[in-house]
Amino acid sequence: MQDIGVVKEIKGDKAIVVFETKSACQCCPGASLCNTVGDSQREVEATNEIGAAQGDSVRIRFRSYSFLKGTIIVYLIPTFFLIIGAIIGRNIISPMLPSYDPEAVSALVGFLLFTLTFIVIRILAKRKPSNTPIITEIIR
Repeated sequence: MQDIGVVKEIKGDKAIVVFETKSACQCCPGASLCNTVGDSQREVEATNEIGAAQGDSVRIRFRSYSFLKGTIIVYLIPTFFLIIGAIIGRNIISPMLPSYDPEAVSALVGFLLFTLTFIVIRILAKRKPSNTPIITEIIR
């Protein structure tokens, strides 16, 4: 998805871009990256690799591939580790703890791995924010 907006502020290699809210914003994959400003405007922090200045009209692009990749990472990987954790809990950990219910041990280990996966994903996401929109053009 692409949109045209005005650079409100520069923060290092990022720019705060303000643009008009459209009906397409409701189904945009990058909508969670935007902040509502007033009734009819939204703002987003975008990568400013082309050197746009404050007040410039710019075209920004939301990386839909990154959104799809992020969806897979956030939903499928933790679910996979939940299942793996439940199997490990049932078949490996449960026999080591015979006084505990095997189903409870399975659920506990599954949810533990599920939670640890989210923590690792969050740490890695902060290191490399690949879902940040990018300024692709300065419009004169």
